[in-house]
Amino acid sequence: MMAMLEKDHAADLIDRPIDEAVEQFRLQWSNPVTSRACHKESGRLVRAVIAAMAGTHGRVPVAGWCRDWALDLLQLAYRGTHDNGYEGALLDILYPPDPLFPEGIDGVLIQLASIIKARLREAYMQRVFERHMDPCDPELRLAIAEEIQHRYYRLLTPELRRKQPFELAGQIPELLTAIRDTRQHVDHLAADPLDD
Repeated sequence: MMAMLEKDHAADLIDRPIDEAVEQFRLQWSNPVTSRACHKESGRLVRAVIAAMAGTHGRVPVAGWCRDWALDLLQLAYRGTHDNGYEGALLDILYPPDPLFPEGIDGVLIQLASIIKARLREAYMQRVFERHMDPCDPELRLAIAEEIQHRYYRLLTPELRRKQPFELAGQIPELLTAIRDTRQHVDHLAADPLDD
């Protein structure tokens, strides 16, 4: 189970197809950006990502559903320079945060792709956990909690380090999520060295 939750495995299943879909998704703006255009292009990106994840055998939802889901994701999780949510996305499109490197709608769509990745990783982790964990087997849960605490000790918060494995046995999905988030944060810091 732990091998299925490793970063490289999730990257192969989720991150890589989404990154490839975003890379192929090119925008060429000749008109001023409007809220309608933002909504439309966000929906197109969601549709492209779903198509990439579904492969040749999956069905892709209709455009209207994709636009609505994109709007919901932006509203719930977008963190902008000017504001959060969908209004923050619009403001970041209309007034890019850095005039020397304006990202505009491309920056919003990149963040939308990151939001989708996070949601899909959560769903994937939950499916792996549900498939491989017997909720009626406390010994297995205890053994997994011990292994997590031993293997990922450095990534756990001080509070979680102090807990006994039996206290963590009921929190395994939350532990795995916290470990994954910590790893991503550490990787992000390593990839972006501090300016001198």
